[in-house]
Amino acid sequence: MTKTDETEWPPHLNALVAAPAIHRLLFEDDTVRVLEVTVEPRASDR
Repeated sequence: MTKTDETEWPPHLNALVAAPAIHRLLFEDDTVRVLEVTVEPRASDR
């Protein structure tokens, strides 16, 4: 597996930046990132 350089991804593609109200970081290390995403019924992330 090729390691991805974080600098290649623009900040607006980071879920925690793009929609912080519905994303919560549960765990992150060098190989994995786990997010909890909560969207209420009929709600939008925009």
